[in-house]
Amino acid sequence: MRSAPIVVHQPSPSGGRRVTAYGHFLGLAHADHELIEFLRRAGLPDPETLIDDSQMVEWRLPRPPMGRGLTFAPQKPRSLPLGPFQPFGGSSFRAAR
Repeated sequence: MRSAPIVVHQPSPSGGRRVTAYGHFLGLAHADHELIEFLRRAGLPDPETLIDDSQMVEWRLPRPPMGRGLTFAPQKPRSLPLGPFQPFGGSSFRAAR
């Protein structure tokens, strides 16, 4: 049996899934729209319907529910790397004279 040319690998610890096409890494998708965008950028035709084609796309375990929707593991909220912040008008801000 021949393997599908596109593989959506099992979820990583971050909840995203590695996506490869013909052995080339396309990216780490956290949602269907990201997977579709990776396939579109790779030049694959009709990526919206392609992700449901089992001859073209192999979903590594755990397999998502049939049909599109939320097919990826829920991810933890991402924290933004923010440094010290002083809003305008704060004590360290002085207008130029």
